[in-house]
Amino acid sequence: MDDDDFIDLDDEEFDDEPPQEPDSPQKEVLESQENDKSEKKSETQPEPAEKQKDSNDGDRRSIKSAKKSKGPSATQIIVGITILLMGIAGGVFYLYPALIGFNGEAQPAPLKAAESTSPVLMVQKQIELPKPPSETERYLAKLEDAGFLRAELIEKQEEIYRLKLHYQNGIADLEDQIDRELQKEGITSYIQALKNRRIELNLRTIQRRRSYIHGLEKPARWIEQGSEELLYLKRKAELDLQLIDIAGGIDMDRHMRHIGAAIQKYRPSAEKLAVDRENTDLPHLKTIWAQIKNKKKKAGQAPPTVTDREIIKEICAGNYERTAELTSMSAAAAQCLSKKNGSELFLNGLPTLSPAAAKHLFKWRGSWICINGIKELSPAAAQYLFKWEGNWISLNGLTAFPPELATYLMEWEGKQLELMGLQYNKKNADQKALKYLALWETMGGKLFISDDVRKEIARVLM
Repeated sequence: MDDDDFIDLDDEEFDDEPPQEPDSPQKEVLESQENDKSEKKSETQPEPAEKQKDSNDGDRRSIKSAKKSKGPSATQIIVGITILLMGIAGGVFYLYPALIGFNGEAQPAPLKAAESTSPVLMVQKQIELPKPPSETERYLAKLEDAGFLRAELIEKQEEIYRLKLHYQNGIADLEDQIDRELQKEGITSYIQALKNRRIELNLRTIQRRRSYIHGLEKPARWIEQGSEELLYLKRKAELDLQLIDIAGGIDMDRHMRHIGAAIQKYRPSAEKLAVDRENTDLPHLKTIWAQIKNKKKKAGQAPPTVTDREIIKEICAGNYERTAELTSMSAAAAQCLSKKNGSELFLNGLPTLSPAAAKHLFKWRGSWICINGIKELSPAAAQYLFKWEGNWISLNGLTAFPPELATYLMEWEGKQLELMGLQYNKKNADQKALKYLALWETMGGKLFISDDVRKEIARVLM
């Protein structure tokens, strides 16, 4: 059968179908056939038989491939089915989103008014009102208020006391500076002192600080009066409250009225605690000058003796054999003595100790210092003494230990304090100092005092 028969048969089959645009592969095959035919017509010489045979074989393959490409391929069928299934699945999921975990579009919540709910009965819970306090509870509450107010007044009193102590220590330092300047310049009269700019400035500073101290006296007296009155009323009411069940005729309401009036009277305010400086008279500079001169004479601070000068010279040269023989102590001598090695330092020959000397002396790095010859210790010197890093201080020459000293004692971290010469005078009793001493022992210190003072401390703490 010739090749033309196949071509004619294909043409007849194609004629039966409606004309359609060939696919791109078919179009390329037809274009290649037309090109082959045009090339055959253009050639004048016949090709060899073998070439013609190859050409016919290529045409047959092209026709077969065109027939095969006429319908969709298996891949295209699978892709089409897949797309169709995906479309169906998408439609199902769109209509029923709950199948894949979605609840669909959020529907607006219906109004509560449209909901048909059963009426809820509001059950009001009965609140139990607190029982009114009994008379005893009311009395105790008032006594507690009085105790709180008294504690607040005592705290204010401590603040004023510390402020006064600060000014007093500052005055003592200024007096020492004036004394050193007098010795340095050889000044002996008040007129000469005013011509010295440094002395004049220190005198005026002392004048101003004394006016501050005087201005603090009024609120300090008011606080002390309130504290004592509240304490008296509170203790009296507590005693009658203990006897009310066994004794008749006790008017506790009267106690409560008195305590309430005292609470209103002594409640702290800025007006009641104000310092009146306008009506405070400043002491005259000449008066201050005379007081400083008299104080130095009374303290017996004379220039060092010949023996003291020799001993101080030896101490500053590193020889400390005659240290215990010193009867006076300057700031320069104390600075040299602070470099001494050893754990013990005996200075029982010193009758006094100035703040300037104390400032350098208590930088000594030892364990035990004895200054039993001192009869009186100023607060300005005590503030340096109780900053000393040693463990044992002997002050057996002191007959009084005022609260000004006890305040600084509370800051000392030493272990033992000797005050065997301390005496208790009932006429000038100051329980505050005794309380400080007892408190220092409770903090871990060891206090050496006489039996009389020990008993009085125990009585105060009861």
